[in-house]
Amino acid sequence: MKRRELSDAELQRVIAHRQKGFSWLRIQKETAIPRHIAKRSYEQWQSTKSTEELKEARKEVAAEEFRKHLEALVSLSQSIIDSLRIPAPMETDASRETNQPWMNNVLKDDLDTPTRLLSKHKERLFKSLQEHTQEKVPWHSLEDWKQVKRDFDNNFRALRGKAKEILDNILSQEEYIDLKFNIANELKESISVEILADGVAKVILQGILTHKPDQIHVFEGTSLISKGIVELKFYSDTTGLRIDDLALAKKTLSLCKWAINNLRCGDRTGLIEAISKNIKTMRKKYDDLEDLLNELTLRPIILQTRCKLCPA
Repeated sequence: MKRRELSDAELQRVIAHRQKGFSWLRIQKETAIPRHIAKRSYEQWQSTKSTEELKEARKEVAAEEFRKHLEALVSLSQSIIDSLRIPAPMETDASRETNQPWMNNVLKDDLDTPTRLLSKHKERLFKSLQEHTQEKVPWHSLEDWKQVKRDFDNNFRALRGKAKEILDNILSQEEYIDLKFNIANELKESISVEILADGVAKVILQGILTHKPDQIHVFEGTSLISKGIVELKFYSDTTGLRIDDLALAKKTLSLCKWAINNLRCGDRTGLIEAISKNIKTMRKKYDDLEDLLNELTLRPIILQTRCKLCPA
């Protein structure tokens, strides 16, 4: 005998009565539907409703988890792009993504547990970003940038060494014997040939970056607060080398300018040209990645693709 199924209208009457607290016997009297059929139909409806509600709940959870996943990927990509801006030479800023252990596939044994876990998390997230953007983002440009950055650091280090060599040669001349004495003795706590060499190299770097005239100058304080302060500044808006002897500061300025001109004269070492090429290449690699990893471009790519970490 075929099992009786309630019509939609009958089921709605059973549901309405049951939700009012009616017993199955009373529902049978009110609807003329046998109570065992009414009970079975009501329980089937409840089971179906629970399943549908669970599906909807899971959809909401998955949507929220995917939103978090999307935001994490966008945040990571922006952090990577920020790391690719032309940095200071030999920069060791630990916050830059390009300096992170996970980025360089090196998880040192001496990392503490929280740092190691964070590195693992970032590594997985980076792989997820690559999965979403494969064949759309030239990730080799990132490795190229890192290699050029290493070349840039080496070239700047060599330029600084050459600057020190030139400064030492100039200071060996009779005209600068007194300045050499002052650097070695009177000013040794705040200034040294190494510091001057670093400043000279950075003046040349600023010229490459900005294509502006050198800003190296002597600052002499004139306000109530700065009166008596004399500094050698290698470029504007930086803290200068405190000398507080105007004549000595001007002679040090002359020394540095001589070294700068000597380094630039024909660029016999090729270091300035090499650094210029490094910077040009880093900027090109940055542009290649920034165009595709900026938020407006990246979000649609992620929404149209899946990775192993995407919520089901």
